[in-house]
Amino acid sequence: MVRSIYCGDTNYSNQSLDDMIKDLERWLSDIKKTTLDLQKRWKKIEDLGLEKRIYSDFVILLHKSIHSLKTFEVEIAEILLDIKHEEIKKNHVKRLRKIGDIGSELNHKFGVIWHQEYEEHGDKCYGESWFYDVEFLYEESRGQMAEMLDMIPLSERLEDFIGRKKQGSKKLKFFKSVVEWIIKVFPIFKPLLTKFF
Repeated sequence: MVRSIYCGDTNYSNQSLDDMIKDLERWLSDIKKTTLDLQKRWKKIEDLGLEKRIYSDFVILLHKSIHSLKTFEVEIAEILLDIKHEEIKKNHVKRLRKIGDIGSELNHKFGVIWHQEYEEHGDKCYGESWFYDVEFLYEESRGQMAEMLDMIPLSERLEDFIGRKKQGSKKLKFFKSVVEWIIKVFPIFKPLLTKFF
């Protein structure tokens, strides 16, 4: 693991592409788990019929956060696939930077809503057992958004690799062209060779 224990404090300037790929894979795993945990806790609150007792702006931000995490999951998975099997492109850098920016914005909004607005407009029902689930939703959502801050320095470092292609892709293309030639010249081998491509 290369990421700092402090959100947004990871220095990627001396990290390898492999290090960044490992971090992206870990983010992907963390995001999947967090999204599932948030959805389960919210369902529990809904099943108890308590969602109306939660400050509405917090609920809106929570749902925006869950939606953003699902989007992050898709984006990171696509980018990882491209990086591992094709080429690093400028859009990868932009998309990762955007994830970091959105994470930063939502992290800040969670802080404002939980520590300022909720106090003024909502009732934090500390001491009631169901409210522990609301606290969990706040802590997990905000924590995951804060984790996204490290996407910003990662995207800056990844910019150094734009244009880099997967090693071996030239060999694979050459091999495919040879196979295509063999199929064209010797059609009898087509059923055998097309199993691999």
